[in-house]
Amino acid sequence: MSELKVAVDVGSGMTKIADGELRLMVPSVVGAFSENYRGFLANPEVLEVRASRLVRNGRYIFGKQAEALIPPDQRAATLSSDWPGSDAWGALLLAAVTRVCPDGFVGQVDLATGVPQALYSTRRDDIAARIDGVHEFQLGSARYEIHVRPQVLPQAAAAILADDGLARLVGAHGVIDPGTFTTGMAVVCRRSEQEEFAVQYWRCGGIEVGVSRMVGILSEEISRRFGGQMEPGILHTALRERRLSIRGEVLDISEMVDYATSTVAAQIVESVSKLWPNGAMDLDSISIVGGGAALLAHPIQQAFKQASVAPEAQWSVVNGLHRYLASLQAA
Repeated sequence: MSELKVAVDVGSGMTKIADGELRLMVPSVVGAFSENYRGFLANPEVLEVRASRLVRNGRYIFGKQAEALIPPDQRAATLSSDWPGSDAWGALLLAAVTRVCPDGFVGQVDLATGVPQALYSTRRDDIAARIDGVHEFQLGSARYEIHVRPQVLPQAAAAILADDGLARLVGAHGVIDPGTFTTGMAVVCRRSEQEEFAVQYWRCGGIEVGVSRMVGILSEEISRRFGGQMEPGILHTALRERRLSIRGEVLDISEMVDYATSTVAAQIVESVSKLWPNGAMDLDSISIVGGGAALLAHPIQQAFKQASVAPEAQWSVVNGLHRYLASLQAA
């Protein structure tokens, strides 16, 4: 039987996939498939589950096709605490695996995925039990039968494992993970090199603030100053490039970007400070990971002097998940 080792980080905004050679991401947009959609797409990627404890029924469409076809109010609610382990979450997880395996794959998959640290202690066992075992499904015209051996980690621990330096350190370490829609925070620690990291759940949390909030603020500023609206995708790019073409003229929007960044960063710092008071003085280091790390690093570092941006911050969680799988093979 063929074997694969795949890591999947199903986030609220983006889903990231890694198999040791490829790294991919797809929008975390998923919902029920309607036959009415066939008129808009020549070859819709419909995921139909035949036998699975993870996804109990239904047909789903996901990623960019779902983004184009499903109205926002009909998509799976990725900000809900019920999102991890839900049928739609499971459908996206199975679809993600197909991105790094041959069409119609039949075989063993060692699959590592993450659960938000605030939910890990109560949800991990149920999610792992549902992922474990055989899943038969069809995606487009290809039929799959995957035999999954799961590893479910708290996302914070995975982010630490992705950094060689931090993974060897003894002490207490924080993780701040600003993503598309949410920002997660966690503390992991270990007292000696012989111990594994332990998550301090009472110092974990999250808020519904992320890069999308920055995009919203930027959109409001542009509307107020210039009139009209611009596509969110264009504004995502503008945040990073600090310039924007409006009516054919390329404008420097650094002032607006700084305002959006400082506003969101202040909300994140306030929430983190409640979990980790006094400048997180007992933490030896703080890793800033996730898709918003580069944009928000400076104001976070001003508040927490031991904070630094993790290498390949956008990929930290999925890199760590895959590294954990590799460590099991080496053991």
